[in-house]
Amino acid sequence: MSLDVKQKNNLMTGVKLAIELDSSASKLRKFLTIQGYCYDEEGHYKSLSKVIKNGLESDIIFEIRCYEIPIEYFQNNWDIVDDELINDVRIDNVKGFDSLEKNLQVFLNDLRGLKPEWHCENLL
Repeated sequence: MSLDVKQKNNLMTGVKLAIELDSSASKLRKFLTIQGYCYDEEGHYKSLSKVIKNGLESDIIFEIRCYEIPIEYFQNNWDIVDDELINDVRIDNVKGFDSLEKNLQVFLNDLRGLKPEWHCENLL
């Protein structure tokens, strides 16, 4: 299964995609997120434009992140920082959609559940 056009367009315009997965314990919630970015001419990190441009697909780089958060953070509406994440896995510098889809197969069999992050209760 591959990402659909809407998912790709979201990623190319800087929208982070996310999905909630089955956690390793009942007192945790598990999330997977994908974020696209690129580098400018000097090699510095650059956010993606809200406008899709020709040729952007070949320049886009992705970060995949999968982690768990204790449920009490949701119940108490607490902020969370990276040090408090459990089973945090980050795959960075994934170049192009083909590589992204291959890397996602480690976590997901069906990519259709990936939605813009605001559809999840993800705290990050």
